[in-house]
Amino acid sequence: MDEDREALRRLVEEQGDEEAAARLIELAVHDSDADTLRFLVDYGSETSGDRLAELAAEEGDLESLRFLVDAGNETAADRLAELATASGDEAQLQWLVDNGHLGAADRLAEIASARGDLETVQRMADEGSEVAERLLRP
Repeated sequence: MDEDREALRRLVEEQGDEEAAARLIELAVHDSDADTLRFLVDYGSETSGDRLAELAAEEGDLESLRFLVDAGNETAADRLAELATASGDEAQLQWLVDNGHLGAADRLAEIASARGDLETVQRMADEGSEVAERLLRP
């Protein structure tokens, strides 16, 4: 970790400096720095969770988004689902479904339905997706 990042960390930790936290967030997301991301999530700065998710989404940083989803950040789950839907990344959507994010089940059901994969649509209905249930109705 470079000296600037260490100094920012100290400002956040010792003084609760939100400006330092915001700068640290930008650096952490830009560099996919998992240690700093963990620090910010653990620290719980006012700007950290959702701002981290938004920046990670802007950068297309799926690894950081997944880390944030694991930490319980709903904004990260939503942004990951949006990116996965836009790119057709069904594996990311399935990961979100497996981790309890129902919105991803809806999105996965729509993608599966478009290609005629009724088995996946049924699985998403079984997961509780209302969209999948509607798609399965005659």
